[in-house]
Amino acid sequence: MNIIENPSQRQKQVEELIQQHGWAPEHNFFHFQNWENPGSQNFVFDFDARGAILARQEKDDWHIFSEILAKPPSKLKILEEFLRFCFDNAKAKKVIVEFESDFEQQARLWLENSPWHADSIDYSLTWPIFDLRQWGPSIPGQEWKTMRHAKNQFYKNRRVQIVDSRDCSKESLKKIVDDWQSKRGGEDHTDHLPYLQAIENGFLGTKFRRTIVVDDIPATITAGWETPNQPGHYYSALGLHNYQCEYLGEAANLDDLDFLKSQNYHFANFGGGESALTNFKKKFKPASAYTTHIFAIKRS
Repeated sequence: MNIIENPSQRQKQVEELIQQHGWAPEHNFFHFQNWENPGSQNFVFDFDARGAILARQEKDDWHIFSEILAKPPSKLKILEEFLRFCFDNAKAKKVIVEFESDFEQQARLWLENSPWHADSIDYSLTWPIFDLRQWGPSIPGQEWKTMRHAKNQFYKNRRVQIVDSRDCSKESLKKIVDDWQSKRGGEDHTDHLPYLQAIENGFLGTKFRRTIVVDDIPATITAGWETPNQPGHYYSALGLHNYQCEYLGEAANLDDLDFLKSQNYHFANFGGGESALTNFKKKFKPASAYTTHIFAIKRS
């Protein structure tokens, strides 16, 4: 096991690890770096041909960023080696993980006969997947009547432009994040810092970045990248709007789906969310969904 203590200084090496072993939508070097904050430090654990772990330390707590970068046969062994380092060498109090349902259950069973135990689930995220091969930008049929109405009402009597987000000022984009943070409903977990980091660094690591400008005011941000080792899969990682007008969220998501369809992607992942966000995304009729679970592992 090789530990990379300064990933920002070893970008090429880390990106090669992600390209070789990555498979989850958030396996992206710059996205990983955007989650580092002044009170934390990122690390990368390289397990040679078996895989890797993107991790973050915050005082006595360690976090596995997204999933373990490895195929299923290696994941539990890699997890064991990582936990031994955290608890024995780094003297961690807990390790916080996010695993998909199947591996979460496997890890819990394995932990029952280990020096550690899994706490109850803190919260879970639902990740909707849209089959763009079946997506029709005209959204025809009775089932889309309400959405067509929302789209028509949004574009009616408004000046609307769609631009590359990098063509907007950073200040105007950061204001979108601030407005989104303050006005959004529901009780979903949010962390606006990574979005501000993405804006500040010019959306490094993204494939596309789109902003809807309404009556000369930037109002939305959608941005993302291709999922590593998943041909035809796109991760729409950022999806924010400022609640400036009715149906703005619907318009931004419809534009994202239409645009990704035009770029010949087969599937679009719209990111994990809790109840309020998931209920909104259901309006666009995802083809499938999966769930990840966030919980802590502690010494028994």
